[in-house]
Amino acid sequence: MPNGGFKSSFFLDWGNENPSLFAPLVKQSIDGNNETKVLADIFQFDAAKDRLMTITVPADQSDQAMYTFMDNDFRKLSSISVPHLTRFSDWLVPYYDWTPQGIITFQPLYSAESDMYAGGFQLISVDSETGDKEVLLEDMENAPLSCSPNGTACLAGFYLEELIMPDKREIFRLVEHNDKSS
Repeated sequence: MPNGGFKSSFFLDWGNENPSLFAPLVKQSIDGNNETKVLADIFQFDAAKDRLMTITVPADQSDQAMYTFMDNDFRKLSSISVPHLTRFSDWLVPYYDWTPQGIITFQPLYSAESDMYAGGFQLISVDSETGDKEVLLEDMENAPLSCSPNGTACLAGFYLEELIMPDKREIFRLVEHNDKSS
């Protein structure tokens, strides 16, 4: 393709022979002819328009999840460490969504087993360029999150029944549950 029309996809190259919680992140040309190992030991990754986020667990801090943000050339912009919750065979990655500045996500208060955890979550914003983390709201439930493209409003909940205004730190319930028993 002329003039930089080269397109790539990314995937975690899980080995079939030795199951593991981590895998290398691989960049593959769209035609499938060229694969390049970009990063090692990644648990999960996600990409936005001009950023990539990887999640891993440092060997020396097994109770923490490390979120690393990079630009499209894999230059590290920032990273943050947060407590994480373990599950039977892996870790729970709390719900999150991208904003123009970084991500908004839920953070547990401490590390524990996910089925025994009762501490609630903080809703935090993370600036992907600086790694600055700001607590927006306390005592939240880890639930699906969908933010507007400009990041000024988010819908949260399993039915997206709450409107969160991150800048104002306010929550508006869009649907009221009616628990009337007959």
